[in-house]
Amino acid sequence: MDLSGDIRVDYATNNKHLTTMDRRSITVLCAIIAAISLHCCDYHGHYRQVPFSVQQHLAELPAWQAPRKIEVDHERKRVYWLNRNGEIWAIDSDGSKKTLINKGIGAELGITYIEDFTIDYQNGTLYFTDLMDVTTGLSALKSSDLQGNNISTITSFPNETLYAIKWNIDQQQLYYATRGGNEHYQVHRLDESTPLVVSDHKISLNNIPLENYGTQNTRSYLVSDQSTGHFKTHKSY
Repeated sequence: MDLSGDIRVDYATNNKHLTTMDRRSITVLCAIIAAISLHCCDYHGHYRQVPFSVQQHLAELPAWQAPRKIEVDHERKRVYWLNRNGEIWAIDSDGSKKTLINKGIGAELGITYIEDFTIDYQNGTLYFTDLMDVTTGLSALKSSDLQGNNISTITSFPNETLYAIKWNIDQQQLYYATRGGNEHYQVHRLDESTPLVVSDHKISLNNIPLENYGTQNTRSYLVSDQSTGHFKTHKSY
């Protein structure tokens, strides 16, 4: 195919033809689109679209440092990721200023392992899970600023293990998922004691946005069953 030329679309057949724009112009256009397109990845860390320079950096990482999850600070144009070693890193959209935000394992921080994280970039807060707080021995939900400083414990779980969290930017709410004994899974909204969802299958909060419909007293939540990949609607009253 001759790639020299501008793009002309035949709307009758939905075919695209390249006519007069040269190869370099197309490359520049693609680079601009990539630079301004910042999207989150799904739960398994398969990022959909981040700036090209960041993609290059992530592609060169060894397997144990590969991202399990990526989130984007759209205001500061900064990409955060959690690797398979439980570390949280950040890098600017141009590929500079790579920074270790939280190394995830360290008695001096009271952390054993980070399984998930999420950011509220508008308020400058990073939320993360701790498999077992060193002091209490309990699974915990913790927070810090976006630089990894000022770590604090929000709540602990004596009978459950926290494994997933998600900040909903539209609702300005934090959601989290726990697993208890006998493969008992729940989804909560922070500061609400009653679970929104109870399931006997592991639930992912990151495959699709967690949404609510209806009034405050009759809400329906669309979540993903992580074991099957199927989406289910759960009602909460």
